[in-house]
Amino acid sequence: MVRGFEGFGGSGVVHTVNLGDLVEKLPVVIEWVDTPERVARLLPKLEQMLPRGLVTIDETEIVVAKPGWGSEAG
Repeated sequence: MVRGFEGFGGSGVVHTVNLGDLVEKLPVVIEWVDTPERVARLLPKLEQMLPRGLVTIDETEIVVAKPGWGSEAG
């Protein structure tokens, strides 16, 4: 089971839960969707920042991406 505690949508507005509710030392999954070129450019920096862990790269097919899909306004 994966449960998100922070994220943002197309608007760039960060949504978060109270981090005090989280139990320390739980595994964290970070998902990042971007162009292959940007991933390739930033991956070496990510590897330097990661003292231990697992990094995977997967193809993503975007089925629907509507303008403002991550905004708070209805």
